[in-house]
Amino acid sequence: MGSNPTLSATDALMYKQVKHLIPLEWNHKRNNSTGVLEDFSTVVLRLESTNYCNFECIFCTYGEMERAKGFMPETFAYGVLKEASELGIKKLDLRFMGEPILDKRLPKIASKARQFGFNQIYIHTNGYGLTPKLLNKWKSGGITEAIISISPTREFSLTRPNKSANRFFKYIEELLKHPNDLDIVKFDYINSGISTPSEEEEFFNLFKKYNALDKVNNISLHNWGNGTTNKHFLCHRLWSSITVLWDGRISLCCLDSDGEYILGNLNENSLKDIVNSDQYINIRKNHAKGLFLNKCEKCDFPAQKEAIWESQVT
Repeated sequence: MGSNPTLSATDALMYKQVKHLIPLEWNHKRNNSTGVLEDFSTVVLRLESTNYCNFECIFCTYGEMERAKGFMPETFAYGVLKEASELGIKKLDLRFMGEPILDKRLPKIASKARQFGFNQIYIHTNGYGLTPKLLNKWKSGGITEAIISISPTREFSLTRPNKSANRFFKYIEELLKHPNDLDIVKFDYINSGISTPSEEEEFFNLFKKYNALDKVNNISLHNWGNGTTNKHFLCHRLWSSITVLWDGRISLCCLDSDGEYILGNLNENSLKDIVNSDQYINIRKNHAKGLFLNKCEKCDFPAQKEAIWESQVT
């Protein structure tokens, strides 16, 4: 999702937007009339190795999160990966509410995921403390994509309290100086609409300097399911992702940050049994009919501009 940042006409030509309507036909394809999830080939397993974070960004609900914080036991993580791989899941997102940089075990966990047959392994990070050395460890461990959230200097300071924008951009520039390690890196410009055109121009000039503007995507903010009611759009996430919290509970989706809707616990039941439990199936069936849970009803993620947007730079 997202739209182009304010750029010059020349720079704007470097951006290609691919529009993906959320679609009734997509959901109907994913969802047969019984609501049973049968095809796991396109499902993303979202594994929260930790929900500790070193930031409290104003556009994130981390600061409001009430559930306990911790680290997923390593052997437990391996068990989840094994179960998921046996279902045919090949995509792994190694984060949810936590900051991956804080979990030193991630290269090892990613390597184990590779052994289980996962071929796409993502990390989303605030990038604060991400050095070329650590990035190389992630890459060597098998992580295929590291997505770093970025914003222009003043916007960074306003939206990420008590963190030094100057220090952050030193980390970013040091990464940009090592282009051989950037093949797995993307930068998501979290566009809150605060920055002026001149501030954005200065911001993008850093990436131009290192011929890395093609790695910058523009991402719009969403409301984490806490906005105004919108009953007009279906969401694919009940069919396309499974979110496992650090303590083994399975949450509704990646926007259910506080685990408000728990659909099962891997300490008690298998992944296979949970994802096609009566509770999960009924939620999918009702969602496909437009009968939404309260959080889904208020979520703007699937309905932004009547579409999901993926911004890709070409």
